[in-house]
Amino acid sequence: MTEPATLPQYLLRNAGQMPRRVAFREKRRGIWQPLTWRGYADMVRTIAAWLAAQGFAPGGRLAVLGENRPQLYAAMLAAQTLGGAGVPLHPDAEGARIAHILRDCGASVAITEDADQAEILLAARDRLPDLAHVTALSDLPQMPDAGTHPTRSVDAGIAQRAPQDPALLLYPWQPDKLPRPMVLTHADLLGAAHRIIATDDVRPVDRAFAYLPLASLEDAIYTQTLALKVGFSSNCPEGPDTVPHDLHEIGPTILIAPARLFELLAARLDTSAGAASPLKRRLYSRFTRLADEAEYRREMGQDVPLGLRIARMVGEFVVHAPVRDQLGLGRLRWVHLGGQPLTPTLARRFRALGVPLRPTGEAIPSAHPTEATVHV
Repeated sequence: MTEPATLPQYLLRNAGQMPRRVAFREKRRGIWQPLTWRGYADMVRTIAAWLAAQGFAPGGRLAVLGENRPQLYAAMLAAQTLGGAGVPLHPDAEGARIAHILRDCGASVAITEDADQAEILLAARDRLPDLAHVTALSDLPQMPDAGTHPTRSVDAGIAQRAPQDPALLLYPWQPDKLPRPMVLTHADLLGAAHRIIATDDVRPVDRAFAYLPLASLEDAIYTQTLALKVGFSSNCPEGPDTVPHDLHEIGPTILIAPARLFELLAARLDTSAGAASPLKRRLYSRFTRLADEAEYRREMGQDVPLGLRIARMVGEFVVHAPVRDQLGLGRLRWVHLGGQPLTPTLARRFRALGVPLRPTGEAIPSAHPTEATVHV
């Protein structure tokens, strides 16, 4: 079988080869709702058929606005199946910035997470001559019965797509000026995913946490590309304010994280340690200090004495493994650091805790600035 060359082609491969494996989990009203690869492909086909009915054609631009939702990811894939590109908007962007992006990219259709966001875009539509349709996720058509599903026409369109077709237009978060787009082709995105696979162990059974803004380059590479290429599941939190709790529940095995997330986790860890019993506080303080000393020696290229190595093993069993589980980091095999680097002190603190931190290296093209943030 020929290796897929575009993101929608990987979607069809996954739906055919691993139809019952979970592609997404989305937390709604406190419950994690799974979506299989087969269900995800059906969702993409349905949205693609709806887009085609609205006149969306090759070269078209689809804007999406909202938090991490499987339907919004599916909408961008649907645009790509028709030869267009997705334009994810930052959910915290003000109306003037959103209007600038919509005018600049010439989006003809916009899909929002909720009706309030749709109203914001509709109110500005008289200044957006290209924007013909605005709809919320709740107004999109539901998946039809298999007998009426437009599978053949949509799948035929997917087969015609080329790796050099634009897949995403990302507008970096630049508070001081109006942004210019970063145009990413399928080949760009898949090349970045390939570089990650070449250096790190990525498995179809992995669980990732999809919480960075849809408009960030990190989310584009990991959730929108690497997950498709490898076939692992992406897990969307209920909302920005539930990220720490949902991270604990999911316990991802791989993670892309900016410094802000580790700052939040460090603050949460300090709060928990301060509320612990005197004995637990003493154990945490002692073994954390010893682990930090061992990590410092390792960083400096110095030998770690046998006694310190033994103390660190005891601390791993008594303190650090339970703490990682509490934070939702207990199952991690690696964490890629995105955006601004961690301070040396914070990086040493989490490495001493046993968190496998790694830089993104060459996975993210250096010509493309990263703007990942955690809005918690």
